Amino acid sequence: MKKRRHELISLCEELTKRVVMEGDFEAHWATIVHFWISLQEEERMSHIVAQYAEVREKELERETKNPKEKEKERIRQWKEMEKK
Repeated sequence: MKKRRHELISLCEELTKRVVMEGDFEAHWATIVHFWISLQEEERMSHIVAQYAEVREKELERETKNPKEKEKERIRQWKEMEKK
């Protein structure tokens, strides 16, 4: 059971990371929330919500930048958040 739980947590983390990096977080928000809540990972969920808020805020600031620049910035921000 513990191994399965660890695998599910890893999958949720990977899903969250990919969705944030691809910039389609809002479209998959409900799915991610469902997974994290079902795993009862409130602390991680709070951290993800904070990350999303930061990314979204910065994304709104960059709306006028070109797409390649936006993607580089999104990847850089995600790497910074992983370090935290």
